[in-house]
Amino acid sequence: MLRPTLRFTCLWLLSAVAGSAHDLMTSSTDIWLRPDSMQVDLAFASATAVTLLNIAPTTHITDDNFAQTFQPLFEKVAPNLLTLTLDGQPLEPILTEVALSQETDIKFTYIFTRPARGRLGVAAPFMKKMGGDFLNSIGLNEASKVLGFDDQRVGDPPWEIAIGAAPAAPPAATPAAATDKPAAARATETPMADVLHPDVKFTIWGYLLIAVAVFAIILFPEYQRRRQNRLAAERKPGWPER
Repeated sequence: MLRPTLRFTCLWLLSAVAGSAHDLMTSSTDIWLRPDSMQVDLAFASATAVTLLNIAPTTHITDDNFAQTFQPLFEKVAPNLLTLTLDGQPLEPILTEVALSQETDIKFTYIFTRPARGRLGVAAPFMKKMGGDFLNSIGLNEASKVLGFDDQRVGDPPWEIAIGAAPAAPPAATPAAATDKPAAARATETPMADVLHPDVKFTIWGYLLIAVAVFAIILFPEYQRRRQNRLAAERKPGWPER
């Protein structure tokens, strides 16, 4: 007898050859963990999905009649198809959508806030409406990793798997200019003008003023006096010409 996973694979291949992504007796529940959310995609063959509506449709589901006729009906039953829990506590989706995929499948998409670390449980109440040979294939994925998968049958207990916390996001690095100093260093710096005592600052300016005064009162007049003496000596008779 074929193992459940191998049997599901064979059924999937046969349905693909027939032009449908799902066999009439299978569904798939794909769970995708992301850093801040969890997405659950539940898909059926459209001919199987009408069983969920408790009505006998008078026409096949097509791209032309889905939005107006069938989508509102599927949206009504969507909240009751799956039950997700974390450590036994129910999880509520923040968004639910229903779409027709390639006119062959009905896909229900549920978006949750990413659960914290714990044990994730997936129950499929819709399977009570299916035959005893119906299979629901469940898989949990994160990035490119398959964290777990199995087949769920009518009457099986909820499928469970342990999940970890979301990976920590790397800290955002802010590039600093080459001349920038660390904030701690800048905080300890004090302008030189604030370090000097007022009397010291006055003395520095006083020395500068004294230097200017010495130049103006003593050095510059002395320079002028010597220049005048040299010119006068050059004007005396017999002074050799240069």
